[in-house]
Amino acid sequence: SLIQAADLAYQQSDLATAGHFVEQARQIFAAAHKLNSVVNATNFLAIIARDQEKLDEAGKYADEALVLARKTGNLGAESGSARTFASIRVKQNKLDEAKILIDEAQAADAKTGSLSDRIASLGTSGEILEAKGENEKALEAYKEAVKLTESVRATAASETAFADVKRNYRP
Repeated sequence: SLIQAADLAYQQSDLATAGHFVEQARQIFAAAHKLNSVVNATNFLAIIARDQEKLDEAGKYADEALVLARKTGNLGAESGSARTFASIRVKQNKLDEAKILIDEAQAADAKTGSLSDRIASLGTSGEILEAKGENEKALEAYKEAVKLTESVRATAASETAFADVKRNYRP
């Protein structure tokens, strides 16, 4: 798919090609009235523009993605879009706006219970705090993210081990 091609180009740091593929996909999604997919594609364009240091363009895409995400009621998309927008505001040194955005992301994370979103939001929160010079608080946010990541890994390892025991159990 176009998004997979964009992701591959992005991973290879070919941001211009990634952006081209994402924009094509976004137009197709819009024509098909697939709003959640439009949100995700628009958020991806914001990330690409941010990574190209085109921060004004990135902010416009991020704002558009967040407005659309709120309309969908998809809290995961809202979290991701708010988190992306917050990361852009950090790069623009608009730290108060970044804080408001990450608070919105974390509120959405609390409602969905998504650990991966919570971990990502803690990382962005740490970046905001670090940019504000609040290094101790930033460190706490990063430590909490690491702790959650380790708990997810431990749970996954336990479930894999349990599945192996269950599969090999012969009464």
